[in-house]
Amino acid sequence: MKGKTTATTLPRTGDLIVRVLQARQMRKADLARKLHAKNSIVNRFTNSNSMSLAKLAEISRLLGHNFFADLAATLPSDFTTLAAEDPFSEERARLQAEIARLQAENALMERLLRDR
Repeated sequence: MKGKTTATTLPRTGDLIVRVLQARQMRKADLARKLHAKNSIVNRFTNSNSMSLAKLAEISRLLGHNFFADLAATLPSDFTTLAAEDPFSEERARLQAEIARLQAENALMERLLRDR
């Protein structure tokens, strides 16, 4: 079925955790210490396809990494969410337009000074 997302198309949560640990040059034992858990527990997490949301939230907080955003990024963009929309999106767009205008103005000024 087109657009259907299943557990087989989502990244394995264990793989996501391992990638973050590797990027930070951390070992599974480091995460186990942060979790106050045995290494075997962390090995079970990192070898699993999924885990409880509560545990993933705890690991997210301990590592300062948003695994939920990683998972959400794999879903189709037309999926709905209960998350609040970005309150700064309009201001960000206005500022980006202003930056583009100022960059064009700056380029024009540089050309005028160069051609004098």
